[in-house]
Amino acid sequence: MSEDPAFDAAIEMTAAMPVPGPLDAARVRAVRDDPALFDPDEAREIECRFALEMYRGRQMRFLSPGAGEPLEEFRRRPGKAFLNLTRLVIDVLSLLYKAPPERTATGSRTVASRLVRVWSENSMDLLFLAVDRLTRLLGTVAVRPFYEGGRVRYWLYPSHRLRVIEDDSAPWKPRAVVISWTKPAGRSGAAGGGRGQAARRAHVWTAQRFADLTDGVVTDNRAHGYGRVPLTVFRDRWSYEGFFSEGRGAAVAHQNCAVNEKLSDLGYTVKMQGFGVMQVVNPDPRQSLAVGPGNTLVFQVAAGDPYGIEYKSPNAPLEALIADLRFSIEELLRSQRVPESAISVNTVAGASGVAIAAAQSPVIEDRAERVQLFREGETDLVDATLRVIRAHEPGFEFHDDSYRFRVNFPEPEASGSARDRIERDEFLLRHRLIAPWELMFRDNPDGFRDLPEARLLYFRRLRDLAEPPVA
Repeated sequence: MSEDPAFDAAIEMTAAMPVPGPLDAARVRAVRDDPALFDPDEAREIECRFALEMYRGRQMRFLSPGAGEPLEEFRRRPGKAFLNLTRLVIDVLSLLYKAPPERTATGSRTVASRLVRVWSENSMDLLFLAVDRLTRLLGTVAVRPFYEGGRVRYWLYPSHRLRVIEDDSAPWKPRAVVISWTKPAGRSGAAGGGRGQAARRAHVWTAQRFADLTDGVVTDNRAHGYGRVPLTVFRDRWSYEGFFSEGRGAAVAHQNCAVNEKLSDLGYTVKMQGFGVMQVVNPDPRQSLAVGPGNTLVFQVAAGDPYGIEYKSPNAPLEALIADLRFSIEELLRSQRVPESAISVNTVAGASGVAIAAAQSPVIEDRAERVQLFREGETDLVDATLRVIRAHEPGFEFHDDSYRFRVNFPEPEASGSARDRIERDEFLLRHRLIAPWELMFRDNPDGFRDLPEARLLYFRRLRDLAEPPVA
C-alpha cells in the first residue's frame, strides 16, 4: 500500500480488468440496444472501438444478415459493400487545424526557446489534427509528453485505452489515469500470458507515482517527479456528468451501418434481379444450347406451339432502392449538421458568397466552440511538457507565473466564389490590413520556410522587376 489512495485504487482496478473480447456486429448491437447489461467503462470502450474501426474503413465485419437469412448464406451473398460516411463526416467537420495556429510563449526567454525547440522537433500540426478528429470521433482522448533520447515526444491515447479514478469534487479532473492495451501472443517482452494467450498491459499515473503492470502484476512502481498526472485530456464537448465526454462517432457509425446494409441490398438486387434474363422457348432437345453470335438454334415444335427467344425482366425496384439510399445518406449528414456545400462537388449556378457562407454556418459555429476547448487543452499540454523537461534536464526551471502561452487559431478562409475571394483580398490590401507577402505565404505555405522569407522574396522580386533588362 502506498500513501496515495487513488494510486492504490487504480492498481486494484487495473488488476481486475479483463482482456477485451472480440468486437463484432452482435456485441456492438447488444451495447447499443441494452447498455445497462454492461459495465459502463466496458460499454464505452466497445462503442469507441466500434467507431474507430468504422472510421478506419473496417466496416464489412459489421454488416448483419437480413431477417431470417442464414449466416452461411449471408457470407456467400454477392454485392456486399460499404461507404465510409463515418470518416467523411468526422474529417469534414474537423477543420480547426486545417490551417496551422500560431503558438507563442512570452515572459521567459528560457521557456520560450525550449518550447520552440519542442515544437520544431515534433509534427505538432499533424498531432493536433489527429487529436481534433479523434476527439470528435470518440469524445475524449489524452496526449502524454514523454522524454526519449534527449527530446520530448508525444503519444496519443484514444478513449477506449483510458480508465480513471475521478476527483469527487471536480469529476473532470483525474486523480489517477490507467492506460491499458493488449499485447498479442508471441510478441517479445510479454511477461504474462502463456503460449497462444494475449498479455494485458497497463500504465498507472497519478500526480506523484507511476506503475507498470502486466496481467495485473506490478512490474515497476516509482515516483516520477512531474508533480501532476502527465497527460492532457481533450474533449469534444465540455463534460458536466463525469470525466468522459461522449463522442459523435458511435452515432454516426450506427447510421453508417444502416446505410451499408441498404447499399449491400441494392448491390445484391442489381446482381440477382437487375438484368434481363434470356428465355429459350421449346428448343430442339437433341441439340446442346450455345448462345452467341454465329450460333444457330433449332426449334422443333408442333403447329401452334410457341417458340423462339424472349427476354424476361424481373422489374426490380432499383429506382426506389436508390432513392431510399440517397435519403438515408442525406438524413445522416443533416443529423450531424454537415452542410451539403461542404461535401458536394456540384454548386448551384450563380450562388453568391453570402449564400455559400450561410450554408456553412453550422461548421463555423462548431469551430467557435472547439477553439475554446482546444485553447485550454494546448495550454495544459504546454504545462505538462515543461514539467517533463524539468524532470529530465538538470538546470531547466520554470514557474507557473514566469511565462505566458498563447495560441492563435487563424480565421477560416472565407467561403464563396473566386470573385468574392479576390475582392476580399483587394479590400485588405487597399486598406493595408494585410501585406502582399502574407497573401503569398497564405496561398503557398510550402513555398517558404516562414513569413520573413516570403517578405524577403517579395521585395527581391520588386527589385528585380524595377531593374532595366540587360541588353
